[in-house]
Amino acid sequence: MKIKFNRNKLSIIKEDTDKKYYSESLLWHDIKKKLQETGYDVIKRLMWKDGHMTDERNYYIRDRKWNYCIIDNDVYIRDMVNSFNDGLLSLYQIDWDAGVNNLTSCYEICIIDTEV
Repeated sequence: MKIKFNRNKLSIIKEDTDKKYYSESLLWHDIKKKLQETGYDVIKRLMWKDGHMTDERNYYIRDRKWNYCIIDNDVYIRDMVNSFNDGLLSLYQIDWDAGVNNLTSCYEICIIDTEV
């Protein structure tokens, strides 16, 4: 698994040696581990446990100091595991320190771009 940051886009690229995933939780866990290996202090959480008004099954990755998070905004219309198993998965990072004036740009970057 390769991870690349391009501005607010986090691309997760499947390599030939990667295992096939069957669980979204395990995929989020391995993405978190890969980010921790590169020096990011992040945790994987269920969104509702952090007080967000979402379904009980939405995972996300955030840093421990609440500066940013990595989400899959299309969790209801596509299967993240199948997107990764097909080759490439792109998630977006939201910077919580952007301020109230940047809420529109935060909404715009939540669009997930999946390339196969």
